[in-house]
Amino acid sequence: MILDVIKTIILGIIEGITEWLPISSTGHMILANEFLKLNVSAEFWEMFEVVIQLGAIFAVVVICFKDLFPWGFNKDKTDTKETFNLWGKIVVSSIPAAVIGLLFDDYINAHFFNAWTVAIMLIVYGVFFIIIERKHKGKRARVTDVKDVSYKDKKYSSVDEFTTSIENGAVAGIVVEDSYYQMLKEEYTNLSDTRVIKQYKVIVKKDNAKKQKVKETTKESFIVYISGIDTYGNISSVSRSDVNILAVVNPKTSQILLVSIPRDYYVQLHGTTGVKDKLTHAGIYGIDTSIDTINDLLDTKIDYFVRLNFSTLTKSIDLLDGIDVYSDREFTPWTNKNITIQKGMNHMDGETALAFARERHAYESGDRHRGENQQEIITAMINKMTDKNYITKYKDILTSLDGSFETSMKYEEMTNLFKMQINNNIKWNITSISLDGTGSMQSTYSMGDRKLYVMVPDDNTVNNAKENINKVLNGK
Repeated sequence: MILDVIKTIILGIIEGITEWLPISSTGHMILANEFLKLNVSAEFWEMFEVVIQLGAIFAVVVICFKDLFPWGFNKDKTDTKETFNLWGKIVVSSIPAAVIGLLFDDYINAHFFNAWTVAIMLIVYGVFFIIIERKHKGKRARVTDVKDVSYKDKKYSSVDEFTTSIENGAVAGIVVEDSYYQMLKEEYTNLSDTRVIKQYKVIVKKDNAKKQKVKETTKESFIVYISGIDTYGNISSVSRSDVNILAVVNPKTSQILLVSIPRDYYVQLHGTTGVKDKLTHAGIYGIDTSIDTINDLLDTKIDYFVRLNFSTLTKSIDLLDGIDVYSDREFTPWTNKNITIQKGMNHMDGETALAFARERHAYESGDRHRGENQQEIITAMINKMTDKNYITKYKDILTSLDGSFETSMKYEEMTNLFKMQINNNIKWNITSISLDGTGSMQSTYSMGDRKLYVMVPDDNTVNNAKENINKVLNGK
């Protein structure tokens, strides 16, 4: 009697430990029974195996009560809904086990509930555990919370099929990177009614171990990639680039060449093969992808980048007390009906300059002319910034713009340029060119088989840009 009590306690300990581990508690009970047989009938032992698990079940109820109970003092309607959703998943997941158990109960009891079968399967599954864990070592789990478990997984053959599923309610929600989401909304009007439920910000720490030396920006030629984003507020780390302009600077010859590349330029994204994509979509994969793609296109090497948005532009121009820009026609910008751009020279504040830079509907050439307007804005800003009345205020201007732009140029490299301008009062020779092409409907890397409007590059304008970039870099 005392011996059976001791055996029962040991069996209870085994059950309690194995129930919380990813191993079979029932299997271990069967093995333990081979060494710690209770002096009871077979019927009693079967009942004992079931009843002994009540302790583990009761522990789960106590520990997880607040998660399992739909109502509580601290639960709102959302929490209650999530709890019922949890119970729904538990019920659904139990159905296959219940069906198989009822249909094959006798067969399972006769062939599987024995020490040899249990021992062999524990070894086999143990080996599988080791292999799978090693294979997936370092990988992030797709599901880390029961809330992430869906009732079904579906792979879509196209973006069209996927967006249709959202529209008809087959898909209740998606997890998508913000810039890609904005691109989807632009191309698919059926997504205009969707809303953002929750946002997460992912911060990637860069390894600064390899520090680059400060470039002699006052003596060496360099290229700056100006990337414009169609948003207000703080600069996001990943976004489409609707403005793509290279500023090729030669401080020795006082030359600046502005090269505009259309946002819809149909190019091979760096690091991809097969179907091409719009240049603006390169920004979805990070600023480095945009830079490398342009480097591939123009056979050049971009030294720095500057990322700015609507807020950057308006704030910068207002800090400069406005800029003077020439317009070849009179029009009312489609983005701001309260503004009228006059034919000839216009003194523009930040909002007016932004509307001018975004305009494409007033021109037959559309986006091509918009690129020229953007070059006019940048030229006017450079002229204003290098004026002796403003160049001495560069520290105050940079401080005021803190957080409104992002650049890879070091502060020392920027200040050296400003100091050179202050000391020498350089009159910069600013010229500009634009890449051109032919409009077409093509499949893109980012959107799969869906046909989008793109601009197929004109090789003559591309080669002309290459030639002029090299001339400025080499001081010719």
